[in-house]
Amino acid sequence: MKKALFFLMMLITPFLFSSCLFMMYIFTRNSFDNYECMTAEDLTTFMNKQGFGTTFTLIDSEYIEQDHYKMRVVYLKTKDLPGKTIIACQDYSSERTTIVSYNYHFFTDYFFYKYEDEVYAEFEKLYAPLVEGLEKNKEWKLVLKPKIESFGFHYDDDRDKKEEEEKYSSAKNMLKLTIYEAYLLINKEYSAETERDYNAFMYDLQNTYEEENWYNYGYEYWNPYKYEFDSSDPISSDAGVKKIEKDRTPFANLHCYYSEKVLASEVTNKELTSDSFGLKEFVFVPDGEKK
Repeated sequence: MKKALFFLMMLITPFLFSSCLFMMYIFTRNSFDNYECMTAEDLTTFMNKQGFGTTFTLIDSEYIEQDHYKMRVVYLKTKDLPGKTIIACQDYSSERTTIVSYNYHFFTDYFFYKYEDEVYAEFEKLYAPLVEGLEKNKEWKLVLKPKIESFGFHYDDDRDKKEEEEKYSSAKNMLKLTIYEAYLLINKEYSAETERDYNAFMYDLQNTYEEENWYNYGYEYWNPYKYEFDSSDPISSDAGVKKIEKDRTPFANLHCYYSEKVLASEVTNKELTSDSFGLKEFVFVPDGEKK
């Protein structure tokens, strides 16, 4: 019996040893330390090779690194959008499966600024019931911030590349697949009547988003760490692809504020989009707001 066990161990030991060496090789080869984002200059050059039809020039950059996440961010100016600062990013993020793998992605808000006027027009039309009878930028003000993780570009697969080109071919198409933060200041007393109007508007808006499958497609299943849609997303099915071909209501997390003293004509974009704006004196945040 002892001899049988001895020979069995002699047979198993080399296998175990080689397996350990193989796993060490895989671990070392796939170590997150081996993955580096582009330099700011290389990412700028990369942007200029994507066929956007314009030229980007580097202004500034930053680098973000966490345990399982790395990102290079560049700030660019571009010839076709003078006065605008464009952001482009490359990231690496880890995905913990049986063997840890790493994914890289590219994002840019260039397309948001390319269609900025049209995007604002769609959201202004959407929120029109809340600001009826009031003068734009004097009695109400809207600021949009694109969620850059929904503005991916540069796919290696030909089918994905075709879908990407279609996505950014117009503001209408882009709005079907991109997500925003919306900040709306309304210079109006938040009376009982105003509250009823606001709650009715938000109720209808949330129902519209659910009917159009935004919560299953454009928001709740969005994975902020992978920067891609989970497998539960209906885009993976033929039904989902057909769904996004239909017109959809632009999606944003609406941060709505009412104030009679903090004037829309005087507040800056930076102030309105700050986390602390809702805490300001004389600024009222509706109880029914969904963030």
